[in-house]
Amino acid sequence: MLNSENNFLKVCCILLLIAILEQASAQDVLLKEEDGWIPGMLQTKNSAYFQLLQFNGYGIGWKYRGFENSSTLTINGIEWNSKKLGVDLNAAMFGIYTLSRTEKITTGFVPTENGLAASPVMRYVNMNASDFSKNITISNRFQPLTGSFQTNFIWSTGRLKKSWYAQLKLQHEQSFIQNPALGKRALKGFVFNMHKSFTKHQYLNINFWYNHRYQTKQSPSVNEVLKLSENELYQPGWGWLDGELVFPNAKTSKLPIVQVQYSRKINERHRFQVNWALVKGIQSVDGLDWTSVKDPRPDYYKYLPSFYKDSVLNNRLKQFYKEHPIRLQINFDEMRRVNQSNKDKRAYYIISKEKANIQMAQQAFHYYFDWTDRMQFSFHVNSILEQIEKTNSVLDLLGGNYFLNYNTWVSDDDASVFQFDINQPDQKIKEGDIWGAHYSIKNIDQQASALFFWQSDRIESSIGFGYGLSYFQREGFNQNGLFPNNSIGKSSWYFFPSQKIQWQLMYKYSPRTYIKLNSLFHQESPNWIDAFKNIAMQDNLTEYLLPIHHLGLNLGVYYLGMNYRTEVQFFSYHQKNQSGRTSFYHDFYNAFVQANYGLFNSNKLGIEWSMESQFATRFNHQLAIGWGNYTISNNPIYSIQSLGSNYPLESGNLHLSKLPELSTPKVILALGSQGQLSNSVRFGISSVFAWNRSIEVDYFRRSFLWEKKIISPEQLPNGFITNCFINKNISYKVKDDQHQIRLYLQFQNLFNMQFSVFAFEQTRYDYKGHDPLKFAPKYLQGYPSNVFLQIIYQIN
Repeated sequence: MLNSENNFLKVCCILLLIAILEQASAQDVLLKEEDGWIPGMLQTKNSAYFQLLQFNGYGIGWKYRGFENSSTLTINGIEWNSKKLGVDLNAAMFGIYTLSRTEKITTGFVPTENGLAASPVMRYVNMNASDFSKNITISNRFQPLTGSFQTNFIWSTGRLKKSWYAQLKLQHEQSFIQNPALGKRALKGFVFNMHKSFTKHQYLNINFWYNHRYQTKQSPSVNEVLKLSENELYQPGWGWLDGELVFPNAKTSKLPIVQVQYSRKINERHRFQVNWALVKGIQSVDGLDWTSVKDPRPDYYKYLPSFYKDSVLNNRLKQFYKEHPIRLQINFDEMRRVNQSNKDKRAYYIISKEKANIQMAQQAFHYYFDWTDRMQFSFHVNSILEQIEKTNSVLDLLGGNYFLNYNTWVSDDDASVFQFDINQPDQKIKEGDIWGAHYSIKNIDQQASALFFWQSDRIESSIGFGYGLSYFQREGFNQNGLFPNNSIGKSSWYFFPSQKIQWQLMYKYSPRTYIKLNSLFHQESPNWIDAFKNIAMQDNLTEYLLPIHHLGLNLGVYYLGMNYRTEVQFFSYHQKNQSGRTSFYHDFYNAFVQANYGLFNSNKLGIEWSMESQFATRFNHQLAIGWGNYTISNNPIYSIQSLGSNYPLESGNLHLSKLPELSTPKVILALGSQGQLSNSVRFGISSVFAWNRSIEVDYFRRSFLWEKKIISPEQLPNGFITNCFINKNISYKVKDDQHQIRLYLQFQNLFNMQFSVFAFEQTRYDYKGHDPLKFAPKYLQGYPSNVFLQIIYQIN
């Protein structure tokens, strides 16, 4: 934590900034809260609990109710960021939010934050240019900690001839590195939107957006290296080469997307939308690869003092790292020396690029029928057709002349090598050439759902049904030496159904008190990327592949006072038949193995209470407390085979019952206050406290063979994070144009608290000596105090 003098200076700077901003002219209208909030079935404001934590809680590894991705983004009726797509589309979504208006509608069935049902959080983003008047907006954002500078330019035409509208957004972001451990980020992109209104209730909307994004990855490491480096943001994934920083672990996204929407309201009761979307582009991930040489990672356990039992040598190593901190980075000069030390300069170390060539088409149809003023019916169909081709190419030979197309599973003592393509043995790979696994996946997904809604003076109710079919097929383009019989050619088409039902009921006990009950049952088909035992190598499906069952129940009680509202929510969520698999080096068998588990069940149970109050229309306060218990509810079955064959080495039960399933904090306390200090200045501060945080456990070390040798999972220290902001609006007129300047100053981790965002047990474990420090847990540390400054200038 910063000392008290620094904290006092921060507060003084904030108060001085408020005084300076107050001297500027102010003509803005006072921001007001929504009046008469009612928690209806189809329009619900998120709870104060969720509002406080969605932006402030991620610094402490918070996942709302244990969900990895707790909301779904739907743009003009097309659902993006679905797990079934098998690719990360987040990088392609920059620029969408600022060119959109958001509606809350029900289009599908997903376990989400408010009530485990779709309606409160399915975000329907209607990029309708007619909602925007003619204006020009320029926005600049700067973050000193990462040296990141972002510029946005938005131009809206307003109404043109024959009811055409258009919008254009250009964006650019660049990192000017100040702390190499934070990596770098670059973004260039644009979004273009055209809108044609035929009549008041009929329009055509066309959107095109493209982003070229580059983002280095922040890597977790063991506590020992964090202490040796004396850097809470230490990460082992970078180093120096010829005087320049090199980041071999980075993501790149180049995904152009076009989307068309046609919407028509036939009459007062019937309306429909038809939506199409096309995606064709590339996403890639860079990384280090090596063959028959020592591990280049600076935090590999053999290079750390804890590996040496000799206390004298241990102390000498600690002193050595203190005097030579560069040894805690990747040594690219050493790797280049190894590559050039042999006669023909065969490269043993390379930087490789794993590419995904993505082609995707989506279609959605939404029909709404207002049966009566109190009954509505909707029908939705979503279709996805995608093909993703995965390849590896050599990005940098690091001084070598070629790289042999081998895959090597390295043990501590030796290495076993196999050919990636036995039809082209000992193939020499140059920079830019394809090497390694080469395969593609075709995926067809069809989903249909219907929802019926009814309300009376005291009761609101809805019931929904859904059914889906998923097909996928793998095609391998090379024949590798590990699985020569099922690595090349097309597999069979695999088919999985899914079905869903959910029910919601709200009872209006009094004008101020509401009770809402949500329940759901899903039978989910697997994602294609999770269905194969080793998708890069073979077309065999993983063991224990069963439909995943989701069963959820949520009960909420809401009370609306004159100047406050409060709510209590109880939730219970159960998953059944989960499965998983991984590959790792097993010390006991002295070989790489393929490990699978199935019949894995988990429970998520919790209660949340929040209160929001408003005083004198200018000040708003929130208080929220949540308790959640996320546990594994049974002992799943498992098997371990040698990676090169299907011969089982061991099988049985994993002793996981009652262990924590997630590292999400068990207890959360959140506080927040916002104040409209004047008509043009707004200030806010919020804190999140977290208790009982477990690290993520490795399942396979808890098999029946090793159960008595394993200690309980570690607990992360309790911690808290505080963020605050101040906004200032300045408005003035020049001739007939209205000019607005908006200033945003945000402080994150105001008191410079040190904490781990998350931690996990490494998959590899000392199965012989059972020394828990040999492959110690890895940690990812949170950012220290940092600030964001944003300036927006708009002409209307």
